[in-house]
Amino acid sequence: MLPSAAVRWVGVLTAALWLAGCEPVALAQAAVSITLTLAVSREQAASLSASLTPSQAKLRPGEATTLQLEVRNNSQTPRALTLEPQVDPADGVTVTLPTAIVVRQGVTRVPVRVVALPNVIPGRYDIEIRIRSPDG
Repeated sequence: MLPSAAVRWVGVLTAALWLAGCEPVALAQAAVSITLTLAVSREQAASLSASLTPSQAKLRPGEATTLQLEVRNNSQTPRALTLEPQVDPADGVTVTLPTAIVVRQGVTRVPVRVVALPNVIPGRYDIEIRIRSPDG
């Protein structure tokens, strides 16, 4: 069970992803926190929201998981959005997702693949996924 402090709000949704690396005697942990930033116009802000499901997962070095980014559009107007993961693969963590999506009314689900490379060093990694509209 993760401590409740693993999930925090910073004006945007934050989801914590914990990476567990095996050491000979003890279990070393590296934490990856993924923050979703929704950068849209004021007009669109009322009709768009985003979340990451599941909000927590455990990985060991060399393992991968696929999370679901859910973007909800409460407007009848389709929205073109870009998705920009802010991650340095040299840190030992990669995030792969489509770079552009069109969100129609309702919920659009987008796979977000997170990989803990074999060389990941235990520690904390903060990754932001920026979700932008052309006018945002």
